[in-house]
Amino acid sequence: MLADSTYFYRVRASNQGGESAYSNISSAKVECNLVVLVTNNSGSNTICSGKASLLVVNTNVTDATFQWKQNGINIPNANLPIFTASETGEYNCQVIAGDCRKSSTTPLVVIVQSSFQVFIRTIDTTTKEMQASVSGAQGYQWYRDYQSIDGATNARYTPTMDGTYFVVVSNNGCSSTSNLINVAPNTTTGIANAEFASTTGTKFLMIYSATFALLLHRQKVR
Repeated sequence: MLADSTYFYRVRASNQGGESAYSNISSAKVECNLVVLVTNNSGSNTICSGKASLLVVNTNVTDATFQWKQNGINIPNANLPIFTASETGEYNCQVIAGDCRKSSTTPLVVIVQSSFQVFIRTIDTTTKEMQASVSGAQGYQWYRDYQSIDGATNARYTPTMDGTYFVVVSNNGCSSTSNLINVAPNTTTGIANAEFASTTGTKFLMIYSATFALLLHRQKVR
């Protein structure tokens, strides 16, 4: 008799006087005592694109073979008690031991989230305020010189020091790192008078900054 199969039977009695009529039809089902439980050892049924969930089948027999299925269809060469799922779908495993074939009663659902990219740009040239291209995400963390900035957890950030800045955006269990922006020190500009070659009576009006000086106007001293 095969496991997980139902059999129908009827009986009749016979003796020297002849045979009786058949009894009513009865049925009997041969139960398979396999225990099959499929778990997701990754801790979440949602994964990021490019990653995989580790699925594990647990059973009460040691001498068994395995066949993993995706959406009810056999997965080629998926015959180990573990399987790494990298596509969206319903996953189950059939355990075969002798005449017994049994799958877990509830398949596991794996959902693959599409990857996303994030960029940052300067939106205020005076304050150097920067903004991430992804809005409404679950998490933001800004970095300066590859060190996280305490409290910098919004889509926008205004730097207070020079350095290299970027942001890591997290959403639905996935994360993406932005491009880098280098913030230079703020320069102080102004106008100053500087006198050179006083023997010729020439006076120069100059614009200066912390890094350069530019000749703007020249006039004779009367």
